[in-house]
Amino acid sequence: MPNRRHKVRSYCWTSVSTLEKIRWAPRVSQAKMWQLYQSDARGIVDDELIDEVGFALYTRAQSILLVANGDVCCPRCHNILHIGWEQAETPDAVISCPTAGCSWQTTYRDWRKSLHRQHLFGRNADPALKAYIDQYQRAKRPQDRMILIDQLIHAFHERLKDREALKSVGGNLIEGKGPQVVAFLDRLAYGDGGTPGLIETRDAWRERLEADQTQRVST
Repeated sequence: MPNRRHKVRSYCWTSVSTLEKIRWAPRVSQAKMWQLYQSDARGIVDDELIDEVGFALYTRAQSILLVANGDVCCPRCHNILHIGWEQAETPDAVISCPTAGCSWQTTYRDWRKSLHRQHLFGRNADPALKAYIDQYQRAKRPQDRMILIDQLIHAFHERLKDREALKSVGGNLIEGKGPQVVAFLDRLAYGDGGTPGLIETRDAWRERLEADQTQRVST
């Protein structure tokens, strides 16, 4: 598998298709996530697998944030083009890429169609996604990237534990329906021989979750 580290410099996710259609990064595979955590629990630092999962989370987070901002990645020049949620009032108005020499065009209607079944509920983008994108680019060691992956997963997991969040972001980041994703994340493996800091992050997350539940019961 080729190393993907160089690709994170781009803010756009593109497929191998030559068609100039709007593309969004897919949700992250549960199978790959499970494989990664199983390897880490056994004390195995699988650099390529960490990069594969980390890059998948990175591009998916980018897509969520693009939608939250009403933006799209131009499939021709790969620069960011603002569509704007407010354009719903004029859905067929032509919106042109502002990049010099790029003549790609789209409409709000086509942009909205591209979101169909993409599970990109990003109107209220999670700050954890922004932090992950910013920090992942600077992480040098595979262990550092693994910690960032785990922190994002726990932030996502914590939101899913809230019933209202579950309805809106259940399948946003990882493939599967909301309750299935929660059950999957609950089963992720941790081991004493894994990346330092992961068990501590998990324990701190559990403490926050228990504190929130106690507070809700008492109010």
